[in-house]
Amino acid sequence: MSKIWLKNEKKVFLANFSGSSMVKDSDNIYSMINDFWRKKTYVKEEDKLLPMHEQEFLEPYRVAQSYCGGTWNDYNTPFAIQVGACNLNCFWCFVSDDLREGKIGDYFTVKDVIEMWRKNENKGVLRITGGEPFLAPEFLIEIGKELKKLKERQRYLWIDTNLLGKNYDNVAKTLSDLEIPFGICGCFKGFDKETFRFNTNAPKDLFDKQFINARTILNNLYNNGELFFYVPEILENINETEIEKKIINFYEQITSKVHELAPLRVTVLKIKSYEANKDKLDFKRLESGLTRNLWLKYLKTKYTIDLIWLPQYQIKLKR
Repeated sequence: MSKIWLKNEKKVFLANFSGSSMVKDSDNIYSMINDFWRKKTYVKEEDKLLPMHEQEFLEPYRVAQSYCGGTWNDYNTPFAIQVGACNLNCFWCFVSDDLREGKIGDYFTVKDVIEMWRKNENKGVLRITGGEPFLAPEFLIEIGKELKKLKERQRYLWIDTNLLGKNYDNVAKTLSDLEIPFGICGCFKGFDKETFRFNTNAPKDLFDKQFINARTILNNLYNNGELFFYVPEILENINETEIEKKIINFYEQITSKVHELAPLRVTVLKIKSYEANKDKLDFKRLESGLTRNLWLKYLKTKYTIDLIWLPQYQIKLKR
């Protein structure tokens, strides 16, 4: 695996999208991939005339609009870069092994990244994904400093994480101090220790660490910083009763360890078929969205309808 962050040169290792199986994904008609950056349209052209678009899962465009102004469509096609390494090996991941293990990529300075973004977009979202961006926390801080210098109102920073990276407190506090609009989206890798282990083949105890890191982020967020969560749908072939038990476990964990309203900022992430995972899962079984439906059903027993129908970014997680 390549070294992710070169301290002296202040360079980060980014994955080369065009060398990955990702370029063959089924959504490619709505994507533009140019070596080290990717633009993907989330709400498609055929959806734009509908009176209401129901989001399948949270994306940064409406959050960015709420902080930066303009229309939601100004942020509908994030400019994404991928930190070229990860500390997990989730078997369902859409990223190819070569990308995740730092075998396809190159080093860029923070200014290189900002210039790539500005050259191709005059506003919108810079999405830093992975891999695991918080394996290079210094890079995230330096990106924030460069964005502060731009003083361009309609630019929003979005960072994905598996909640098992490094220096969450320092990154969240520094970005908050800079007063730039940003969001962090943490992806829990299971509903309980068993599903975490099944998904990642990593030690079960790391499941608990994800909640600790999520609370650490929340404790250090203010001044335009937002925190959201994903959790992948349950992939094991188990019955509804067992799924419901796992959902209750996750609810109890996140409300007690992160925040009582945190479940309302959780999106059950549908796992899609890509070249990298198409032979590993029974996607026909997953088409029903059973986990997501059972999760929403359970939330309705815990919160009022008024709260459940609020957009996620309007749910206030008091620090």
